[in-house]
Amino acid sequence: MRRAAMVDTSKGNEGGESQEAGELEIIVALRHIRATVTDPRQLLTSVAQAVAGRLGADLCLLSVVDEVTGEPELRAVDDRLGVFGALPRPALDQAIRRALSLETTSILEVSPDLRRAGLHHLLAAPLRAEAEGTPLGALLLFNRDQPFDEAMRGLLAAAASQADSAIVQARRIAQLQERNRQLEAIYQIDRIRDTTNDVQSLLSSIASVTTNTLNADLGLICLLDEETGRLELKAVDDRLGVFGRVRGDAWHVAAEQAVALDGVALLEPGPALRAQGMRHLLAAPLTVAGERLGALLLARAGAPFGPADRDLLQAVVSQTDSAIVHARTFRRLRWRNKELEAIYRVDRIRDQGLEFNAMLNAVLNELCSVIEAEMGFIMLFDETGRELELKASTSDDICRVAEHYHLIKMAANEALRRAGMVDKVDLSPVIRSLVCVPLILRDQVIGVFGAVNRHGAGGFTAEDKRLLMAITSQVDTAIFESLEKRHIRTAFRRFVGPAVMERMLNMPARDFFQVERLPLTVLFSDMRGFTTIAERTAPEVIVEILNQHLTAMTEVVLAHEGTLDKFVGDEVMAVFGAPVPMPDHALRAVQTALEMQRAHGELLARWSAEGREGAPIGIGINTGEMVVGNIGCELQVDYTVIGDAVNLGSRLCGIAKEGQILISEATYQLVRDHVRVNKLSPVRVKGRMQPVQIYEVLGLQHGEHDVP
Repeated sequence: MRRAAMVDTSKGNEGGESQEAGELEIIVALRHIRATVTDPRQLLTSVAQAVAGRLGADLCLLSVVDEVTGEPELRAVDDRLGVFGALPRPALDQAIRRALSLETTSILEVSPDLRRAGLHHLLAAPLRAEAEGTPLGALLLFNRDQPFDEAMRGLLAAAASQADSAIVQARRIAQLQERNRQLEAIYQIDRIRDTTNDVQSLLSSIASVTTNTLNADLGLICLLDEETGRLELKAVDDRLGVFGRVRGDAWHVAAEQAVALDGVALLEPGPALRAQGMRHLLAAPLTVAGERLGALLLARAGAPFGPADRDLLQAVVSQTDSAIVHARTFRRLRWRNKELEAIYRVDRIRDQGLEFNAMLNAVLNELCSVIEAEMGFIMLFDETGRELELKASTSDDICRVAEHYHLIKMAANEALRRAGMVDKVDLSPVIRSLVCVPLILRDQVIGVFGAVNRHGAGGFTAEDKRLLMAITSQVDTAIFESLEKRHIRTAFRRFVGPAVMERMLNMPARDFFQVERLPLTVLFSDMRGFTTIAERTAPEVIVEILNQHLTAMTEVVLAHEGTLDKFVGDEVMAVFGAPVPMPDHALRAVQTALEMQRAHGELLARWSAEGREGAPIGIGINTGEMVVGNIGCELQVDYTVIGDAVNLGSRLCGIAKEGQILISEATYQLVRDHVRVNKLSPVRVKGRMQPVQIYEVLGLQHGEHDVP
């Protein structure tokens, strides 16, 4: 008995050692799988296969609790009987939930439904996180014939000690892979953004990357038009060729739903989409700083989109919306550059001083090149202001035909009535597309610019029209205001200095050519006895002396922003207060006179040193109401002043002695606080019944520029 007992004990020890060895083997095998398998799905599948093989099970299921939903999901199956596909799913789900609720590895009763399917024995182990004890999943083993015993329960318990770690490892790997997918998608979109500035190319590339990264069958990007707000399809990546087969506006309806979303979400596909096999939709709005730009929509025929897909799409969208803004900004800058370049070229044409019609044709050629038009034209109102006339055209072929010219003029008149752009297509076999834009100067319509037939297929694009509106809004002013400015420059360049000219050019509302009555100050200056000197001096010397004198006097007048009216021999006439108003015109005239005396004194000293004879100057100044403007005849018109006040200034110059500055009572009253004077006796002058009170200017109150 003892021997038998010893044998029995030996057998028990052998069995225990065998059990421990078996448990150790399965632990080592599962650890090897964890160390060598890096794909999370394959990791769990390999665990299920190893457990089934080691325990000789007919069917092994590995269920994992979803981290987001908390629901169990079947992640791995090892089916050695080929029965899994025929098993009732509710019965399997019930068995999985029973396994999850276990405290330890247990042999369970098999439900009648599974028994009828041929499975009679069930061994299950709950899988829990070691630290928190939270459920991770469960391992379930089924046998058709062989019952499970305690030894098998021990082996499964040992396997469970590694399976729970495998689930944690698989989750971490999956998280890292998802993060890598996100980073890869972000990188690809960033690269697209950095290398693609065209909005359409950018959207097409992003649609392709997104569809591929999320394993979708179809991807759409829709954007809201910046001007109209309409939702427009911009990019499609269709891998099954179903987009065109979907009937009606199903895609548009889905896209509108996507735009209205607050974040990434699943959408329910409509009947038209389901009819083409699109069973799952994942969508996200594209927004920047609260502004909705559009939406990104993905569709699948097979597996549904999961939480990882939603996270990945969110990462994609976070880059896509900024990429769209970047591309749109670049497009706007490109438009602006084209606009500025065109305006710059038009300005250069304007500055060439071409004849008006030649300038219009040159400008037309520039505008047509910008929008790639076959022909351009400008129509301006005639002298009556009621009828449009063709003033310039880059091609006469179309306008020579009465029918074509009639269509063009009708469109031009429509643009005038609407006070905005007119866009026509297919007016005739010859006129395929036509745009007309009113030309406006100072809120007044002066004509129409038009372009006919964009080069290539199709009409003028939205970009063409936006560009045209922007350019013409600048060009019409540049061209036609430049004509007025050129007129001003031509008429006044002999009379005023650069500072006054600049102010005149910056006063577009003022008509400088209008004859008007204004309070002004006039200055006359001439050299005393110059006629006598001229009689005894060589003509070339006299001319040189006269030129030096007039040049010096002109520089002084213009430096004080006076208007040089005219030279009469050695006489200089200047006006202060027109064409640009100046409240201190009388004081400026006196300051100018003092400076003229000083400058002429320097000339006298130089001439004397050169052995030339010179003559001092006398100056007369008067202030009063004068008629100023363009005065003359058709053959000769000059900007000048006339009137009794002008005549008095001339009379004062005539009676002024050498080096003397005489001013009238009217002038004195305006400058009395600024100048030192010597009151002289009243004098009689031609054209005045009463004597005129006059004053001799000695200098300024503070002593600057005193008469030498």
